[in-house]
Amino acid sequence: MEKKDNRIVCFLLMIFITVLIIVNFLFSDSRFCITFEIIICISFLVILCVSESFDNLSIPKLLSLSKNIKDVKKENAELKETNYKLLEQVVNVKNSNSQNIYLPNSFSTIGSSSIEDLNKKVDNDPSIQEENTIANKHQNENEYRLMATQRSKYRRNIEIFILKKALQFDKTVHDDDIKYDVKLINNFDNDNIMKNEINFDAMKFNGIENIFYEVHVSPMFYDFSFQLHYMLRNLELYEEFTKTPCKLVLILPKIDEELEKIMFNSVRNRFVIVKDRILKKFMPAIDRKLLEIVEIDVEKKEFDQYILNVENNK
Repeated sequence: MEKKDNRIVCFLLMIFITVLIIVNFLFSDSRFCITFEIIICISFLVILCVSESFDNLSIPKLLSLSKNIKDVKKENAELKETNYKLLEQVVNVKNSNSQNIYLPNSFSTIGSSSIEDLNKKVDNDPSIQEENTIANKHQNENEYRLMATQRSKYRRNIEIFILKKALQFDKTVHDDDIKYDVKLINNFDNDNIMKNEINFDAMKFNGIENIFYEVHVSPMFYDFSFQLHYMLRNLELYEEFTKTPCKLVLILPKIDEELEKIMFNSVRNRFVIVKDRILKKFMPAIDRKLLEIVEIDVEKKEFDQYILNVENNK
């Protein structure tokens, strides 16, 4: 009985809609034109005609279906965006892991508590060995041998002398906080060509950053530029490993003319040229506070007194 009543209602609605369509098409101001309203009415008429073919067809469900489609499209767009973000994170993690392959797995530092241990490095300095050889070779030539001996004495002591003066100017340095003749070693580097370790004259940690010190007492630059680059690159890796900022303090001498002539057979301060070239070539490292250049005055009179005190205390 209920199904029959539904059919009657459906039939009456179909007749009503048909009448509306005919009246609108024949007698309205826009007669003989298929307007938007006519299309809507035809759509309802078609729905009513085929409604008998479906058990659960209802107009509210059709209207909600359109809304559901929009919601599904919106949800799909959000899911797609989320997938992109997840994929991007996976790629970043993968790239990070790939980069970490080339980072050192472990660093260690070996140093001494005595600044005098820097003499071990000085004893192995080829330039000092050469001066000693020349002095022995020309032992019958008093003036030449005296000059070579004096030059060797200066070169043997100048590095420690300059480092001590530099550390005296740094009021934050205490003897217990600093290591000398420091080796920075990468323990797990698979380099089959060379040992991956670098030497520094001194090192300290001031509670904020690791500071390494290196005294450069040769007026040569080009060979040293490669060594300096290697030092700074190792400090970059050490910084990444320890998550602590690092800095290299490069100490250059400002030698007076009299001492310059004895040590390097020159009357000009060639370390000015060295400094200018370092500033020009390593400015990126200076800008990012990885490298700092410090100049220390070295006067012959003061240096001679220092050497005399050292020899008297032996």
